[in-house]
Amino acid sequence: MGAIKKKSPGAGKAFNDFQFFFLLAVPLTIYYRLALNPVLYYTAQEPVFFFNKYFFLDFIKYPGGLVDWLAALLSQFFYYSIPGSIILALLATFSILLFNKYLKNIANHPPSWWSALPLFPLLLYSNDYESGFSYIIALAAGLLWVFIFSKLATAKARILFFAIAGTLLYFLAGFAFLFFTLLAVLYEILRHKNFILALIYLFIGLVLPWVSAMLFFLVTPKQAFLHPILNVLDNNFAVSLAVLYPLVVLFLFLSRMVKHKLERTAFDIVIVSVILIMAIGLALLKSDAMAKTFWKINYYAQNRNWEKLVDVYEKHLTANPQIQFQVNRALCLLDKIGDEFFRYNTTYNRRTFFLIDEELLSSPLVYSDYFFDLHHFVESKHWAYEALSVKGETGRILQRLAEVSLIEGRFKLAQEYLTKLTTTIPFKKWAQHYLPLAQNPDKLAADEFFGPLIKKKINSDFLTFIDKPEHCLKEILAQQPENAVARDFYFIELLASKRLAQFAQEALKFADRKRAVLPRHYQEALLFYYTAQTQNKFDLKQFNMSADTFKRFNRFKAEYVKNKSNKLKAKSVLAKDFGGTYWYYYLFADLPGSV
Repeated sequence: MGAIKKKSPGAGKAFNDFQFFFLLAVPLTIYYRLALNPVLYYTAQEPVFFFNKYFFLDFIKYPGGLVDWLAALLSQFFYYSIPGSIILALLATFSILLFNKYLKNIANHPPSWWSALPLFPLLLYSNDYESGFSYIIALAAGLLWVFIFSKLATAKARILFFAIAGTLLYFLAGFAFLFFTLLAVLYEILRHKNFILALIYLFIGLVLPWVSAMLFFLVTPKQAFLHPILNVLDNNFAVSLAVLYPLVVLFLFLSRMVKHKLERTAFDIVIVSVILIMAIGLALLKSDAMAKTFWKINYYAQNRNWEKLVDVYEKHLTANPQIQFQVNRALCLLDKIGDEFFRYNTTYNRRTFFLIDEELLSSPLVYSDYFFDLHHFVESKHWAYEALSVKGETGRILQRLAEVSLIEGRFKLAQEYLTKLTTTIPFKKWAQHYLPLAQNPDKLAADEFFGPLIKKKINSDFLTFIDKPEHCLKEILAQQPENAVARDFYFIELLASKRLAQFAQEALKFADRKRAVLPRHYQEALLFYYTAQTQNKFDLKQFNMSADTFKRFNRFKAEYVKNKSNKLKAKSVLAKDFGGTYWYYYLFADLPGSV
């Protein structure tokens, strides 16, 4: 910061850049890491980036493309919590710091807290995990340009910089040029009272995007003027952020702070700290807990961290169909769905259970994961291609296609996917590890991850219908009776839809009799069905039933008989000790069914 030549008596030392930087950067890094967690941005957006010239060349075909390229590059580090948090915090800090220096150039060293005001919309904008990162970079670029502009002493230097460097900025960051133009106009008017030069800037700022759209780029005028803010106009805080910067300049001028003496360092630090705390507090207050839970559960599902997924769900219960589906997957792969499903599910929704209809079509890669769990790799590949058509060549989609290609023995195709993944940041090590195995099938068969999957893959193809997911499970079980994931999904769906008779028949065919004890819900259902039958009873001894199940059932039956004349009372009384049992679900869940 420029030093003040004359200090008034008692004036403190300047609030220097070093103090300002650390005052913002450290708490913002902590905030982004603990409150938002950048890995959830990556999970929500799955940004695509490859280190090759063809990928880069796609971004020089339109104004603002290079800021998109840079955003795609930096977003790769959101895959890692700490580097992602540092990048977000540094970008926010440098934006505020550049704005602070611009204000000091325009307004004769006002207190630094004025420049901290944009933190409010900036942090509120960051609450949206699907918000565009390139927009924030574009604003930062505009602030860098206007800071340099404000340091130029002569009008000739400023107009040359505006015309030459401004054109470059437009090519690099699109909308950032309009943002820069507005701040440059305010600087010229408020600092130098040069209205003619301000009008020249405004003319160039409006003509350049129009000419570029008409003559140089295949974009609409709207895209030429507004990219990348055009992609986030539905976010009110995005617009508020762009508008607040020039508003702060105007408020500063109108309040006559241009003549204000430099505040004492201690006071300025306190005010900036208060603004930072208030901005973080407001962002936390306005944060979308449901969205955070949604992306956190999807993050743990993508990384197959099932225990943490279930822990998150228990803390933030939600009826979102995709979350319910992921929880069911987690319980199944933890071998707990037969013991705990009805503790988490008090009603049955077929659309939720199988993630069908619009939920399926909006989450094709999740369905690819489901079929991968079932070892139906042909169908997993099908839904990965569906995801490819929706999301593009994201790292996870290419990883799935590489996995399936390796399992199917299509090694040349697998090498192509793996080679492409080596040009990414998050998946580079994974791809480098498996690329040699794609060239050596014997080593692949001995691999800890792929070896068992190769042995378990479904070898016979069959038709799969979106609206008949049960048919798929039955086909898999016909080929692989030992397929635990298919069996448990099938059994639980029969129980949840209250098809007890069919469950009992299927259990006789597919139940795993090698288990020390049959899963709790299966015991409860079999005992319930057995008790209700008056003829053609099967032998319960062929299943590994727990003596405790019989004791609990007798208690449940006694309590139910005692209160059956009043169903609401029976439901309330039994909920305490039996709320998570299949008996309770069958009798009280709001779904028709009969034994």
